[in-house]
Amino acid sequence: MSAKSLSLLLLVLLILPIASTTPPGMSKIAANSSPIIAFTPPKVGPDGGYYYVGAQVTDSNSYSNHGLRAKLQVEDFDVSTFSLWTAEEMGQHDLWAQVGWFGSNSGPYAFVEIWNLSSYSIVNEVYRHVSVGTHIFTMKEKSPGSTIWIFMVGNKKFASYNMQSTTSDASSGYPIYTLSEEGYVNGPYNPPQFNVPIAIQYSNSGSWQYSAQAYVYGSNWGVVGNLQNSNIQLDAMLIGGNNPVSSGELWNGVR
Repeated sequence: MSAKSLSLLLLVLLILPIASTTPPGMSKIAANSSPIIAFTPPKVGPDGGYYYVGAQVTDSNSYSNHGLRAKLQVEDFDVSTFSLWTAEEMGQHDLWAQVGWFGSNSGPYAFVEIWNLSSYSIVNEVYRHVSVGTHIFTMKEKSPGSTIWIFMVGNKKFASYNMQSTTSDASSGYPIYTLSEEGYVNGPYNPPQFNVPIAIQYSNSGSWQYSAQAYVYGSNWGVVGNLQNSNIQLDAMLIGGNNPVSSGELWNGVR
């Protein structure tokens, strides 16, 4: 990368509101308790508030896994307040990882953010341009027994971090989420429709498995799954656009 290109990239990253720069503010309730339908808003600062809509997994088979991924539609959405991501907590170490993409006036960016939930601070973040299209965003242990997790778009690795655990832990910490997010805004707006062909897959025993159950998370704009529209596959959803605000389960069954 040329010095000019690097300077431009650094300038873009400095001036853009990027993904979640405020802790997610999720109530720390065990994933096997009653599903949380209303979101607990994070702290609102002078830049505005944060709003989320998507899926919260309630499939107990996914709670402890060695990898997580989602297939997300990426568009050249010139709104830096919008992002779409999947996330989970790692082991008992209060580390929480996000991988996904956000819009900007210089095109979409893939991102990884690692949060320390004890201090509510970002301990690692990586951003890179990503092309328009449908991409699989993945986090997984680097090799069996490794605490190093790698983060990928498609089959290309673009980040790694020592998560201090070989497995995730959604049983006593945050559940697994795939969410759309609007941040730095005075109120929620209705985004265009985004397709999530695979909302949540988790890796156990060396293979990727579909989530068997998830609930709606958030009600600020529309989201539908198989139980709202039978034309949508299990473990998939449509967010925004003309889709209605939903509640309850998004899907229940294995794809």
